[in-house]
Amino acid sequence: MLPEIFTFVDLDAFIIMPNHIHGIIVLNNEDRDLIHRKIIRFFKAKSAKTIQDNCFQHFDWQHSYYEYVVRSAEELNAVRHYIINNPIKWALDRENQLSGNFNMDLNEYYRDIFKK
Repeated sequence: MLPEIFTFVDLDAFIIMPNHIHGIIVLNNEDRDLIHRKIIRFFKAKSAKTIQDNCFQHFDWQHSYYEYVVRSAEELNAVRHYIINNPIKWALDRENQLSGNFNMDLNEYYRDIFKK
């Protein structure tokens, strides 16, 4: 959906979790700050409408989201690995209410993933 509307966007690894998603959006454009907000707004609006029309009438996205700018091939591989392996780590996920990490500070939770 996104690459068809935004020709300067490529999609990388992604996973749909029980109550959130993880994904890598590659922006091939210099005006990234302005553009990424439009892309996220479009994605959330379009997917919410599709979900509401087809299965969950009261679906709504949370108002915020966590983003991180990947700055090296090593970081990109670490993020891909995290995304691919996320489903098997659901029991520890900060979004899982039954997890000891529930609502953990995002920077603390992602610290090991984005080591610099």
